[in-house]
Amino acid sequence: MGDMMTFFRYVAALTLMTLLGTTSFAQTIQSDDCETFTVVFEDKVTAVPSGVYAGEKRIGTVQLPETGNDGLQGLVICIDSNRTGTLEKNTILYLSGDRLMVYNVCATGGDLREGDTLQGFPSRNSVFMHEARVLFHAVMEYALSFVREQLGKLLGEANVQSQAL
Repeated sequence: MGDMMTFFRYVAALTLMTLLGTTSFAQTIQSDDCETFTVVFEDKVTAVPSGVYAGEKRIGTVQLPETGNDGLQGLVICIDSNRTGTLEKNTILYLSGDRLMVYNVCATGGDLREGDTLQGFPSRNSVFMHEARVLFHAVMEYALSFVREQLGKLLGEANVQSQAL
């Protein structure tokens, strides 16, 4: 009976250590197990986010600056090494409450290298406004390209016809 009680104590202690280890891991990610990136915002960020999230899953931390957080334009984030594939070439981040949220504009499969810079936005709405501007510029560029092509064909045909006469 004494051996069984000792066994249960060890199991309880191991379970408790596992649970505490898991929650402390979720709270902080050691710098040895992560890769750092810089998120640059147009305007200064007045409050440092509590962490970096992809959906509801915490994938990294925000490293606090040594000089204080009285209005930063760039934040250094540390992403768990197992989660760095979440960040791609066209990934941007935005603030949502006290979280820094990952948003992949479009999947590219192009992984980032440690130390790369990402674009940051103050809110999700500002992300949508950014996407609308990018889409508008792409449509305008396509329309101008189409008009130039058509004018080139029209003027090219006019030149060919005038040379034949």
